[in-house]
Amino acid sequence: MKKPSTLWSALGSAVFLRLIMAVVNFGQFWVFTRMLPADELGGYSLILGVLMMLHAMPLLGLSVPLIRRIATGPEDASREVSNAFALSLPMAVLITIGVYVYGVTQFDAALHGPLDCLALTMIPVAWILVAECALLGLERMDLITKVQGLEAVGRLVFGVAAIQLGYGLYGVFVCIFVLRALVAVYYALSSVVPRVRWALVSWDIQVRNFREIPTFIGIVILAALVLRVDVLVLEHTRDLAEVALFAAGARLYEAALMVPTMAAQALMPTLARMLQESEEKFKQMFREVLDHLMLIGGLFAIGLAALAGVAVALVYPSHLQGAGEVFSWLALGTVLVMVDQLLSSAMLAAKAQREDMRSLAVAAVVLVLALLLLTGPWGAQGAAWAILIAHLTRLAMRIRWAAARLAFPELPGASVRHLFGMTMGMLGLRLVHLQHPAAEPVWALMAGLAAWYMTARLTGVLRPGWWRRLRQWRASLQAAR
Repeated sequence: MKKPSTLWSALGSAVFLRLIMAVVNFGQFWVFTRMLPADELGGYSLILGVLMMLHAMPLLGLSVPLIRRIATGPEDASREVSNAFALSLPMAVLITIGVYVYGVTQFDAALHGPLDCLALTMIPVAWILVAECALLGLERMDLITKVQGLEAVGRLVFGVAAIQLGYGLYGVFVCIFVLRALVAVYYALSSVVPRVRWALVSWDIQVRNFREIPTFIGIVILAALVLRVDVLVLEHTRDLAEVALFAAGARLYEAALMVPTMAAQALMPTLARMLQESEEKFKQMFREVLDHLMLIGGLFAIGLAALAGVAVALVYPSHLQGAGEVFSWLALGTVLVMVDQLLSSAMLAAKAQREDMRSLAVAAVVLVLALLLLTGPWGAQGAAWAILIAHLTRLAMRIRWAAARLAFPELPGASVRHLFGMTMGMLGLRLVHLQHPAAEPVWALMAGLAAWYMTARLTGVLRPGWWRRLRQWRASLQAAR
């Protein structure tokens, strides 16, 4: 068995492969923008969004406690996996039936075939979900990322082939189902994944699991709602063409978020183990990471927003150029999500799932209300604004928790200063765009960075010698690995 990773090796082990996977996933969407009309592209985005919402449902939210138990007690991994699969399999069958009935009764006939494939995909997902939770608990993110990367390449190659052969969306989702089934078979045969042994299924463990479901299923439902309710509301208030426009900008945004999202998954078992070993060491490391993440993330968001129009012009056809505004606004969310994911991992590692669910619940309500208010008049751009409002709401609640639980009282003030600097940077580059629409993006970027730098110096985010301290901090991380 591999040696348990440190915080930094857990964070770094999957980043490179995850970047490749992000490129492949985006490449698939990019190809589809040139092969599918706007309505079919919107249908693809809608159904894929539903698949992502349902992916964690077979375990009824018990993914987090399963990962945590295997991380802290790997000797019991086979027992935990067996009991988890005994729960996820029948739930996946029920979800399959529910998706089929909902698709037949609520969607146009053109989407019935793809939705049938989506329903069937939940059967292999029942095992994939359990197997990947076990691998996360064993801190084998590298294996998950390799498998998902190969699957992403398969989706791209076979999806394009299906469209070229005239099978359309139905052929694309048949490929997705077949590839998910092959992944399930691979995990079942892998020597790294703990075996399912039905003799280990215990009524006492099932009762324990059922007692934990109310809290954790709430987290999963709310997280799924926050993740994909945007396309559902947008399809209701506008049309599939507007969904396609939003999805084009959101795909670039999701590609930018791929690394922090995977990093948070990789860090959760490691954080849980570090917290168990030494709470003081955990707190000190966490505070340093959070502070530097907000600093670097703010710069990243400003740069991304300045180059949003260029990115959209390079990768999308003319009828999707409106996605540039969507991506420019969503770029603000990258730093918010980076910090939010790290705080969420810390909350789950500290067994603060009730506080985590509370922050998700409030953010979900805010998101739905904002989407209903903003998508009607402003369409895809309004959906981007609604997402930012929900991100800020959730992040504020998690920062409040961290300030109390991690003995970090200066965190709220520091967060406000970082956010203010980033906001002034965004205003700087937006003013250049408004005053000189034809100006080169580099001028907007320079204006944004100048506004951020001056604000950061005035508010104390950047103190004399900040660059030297950042280099020293980086060197200390290298030495600790």
